[in-house]
Amino acid sequence: MDRIMRNKEFAEPSSGYTTEIFTQEAIRIIQEKQDKPFFIYLSHNAVHGPMDAKDEDIMSYDFKSPLRKKYSGLMKNLDDQTGLLLQALKDSKQYENTLIFFMSDNGGPTTHNGSSNWPLRGFKGSEFEGGNRTPFLIQWPKKISAGLSSDKPIIAYDIFATCI
Repeated sequence: MDRIMRNKEFAEPSSGYTTEIFTQEAIRIIQEKQDKPFFIYLSHNAVHGPMDAKDEDIMSYDFKSPLRKKYSGLMKNLDDQTGLLLQALKDSKQYENTLIFFMSDNGGPTTHNGSSNWPLRGFKGSEFEGGNRTPFLIQWPKKISAGLSSDKPIIAYDIFATCI
């Protein structure tokens, strides 16, 4: 396993699965900062390579393609870890007043990792919507009404201005 760093020091991970290691670290910070404002930039590497999903997550799906099963297992674990993170915010009574952005960086490289951009045309790196149209969610229960949507294009650069 490659080494993990916390700030400028090497850290001994509590498990061998990076999605879980990163989530556990974020939860540790949430619990530590319960009475103070904090900022966490949590950038999971799932569902990027390596395509190495946990067996119990892969078994949840009945796809014929082994690559699609691994991709789906990675996505399931990412979803589970996101749920744990949100629960930690709720448990610490910070959920209602926490601004959360959830996004992906690009469409999937469909031939390489079992992802699907359907019904959009294209793939990672292409100029078509399947290459660049991705989820971008914002949540802040105390300030933003649930269920709002926009057809306007947005890019990660917009996050800083939105926070300000």
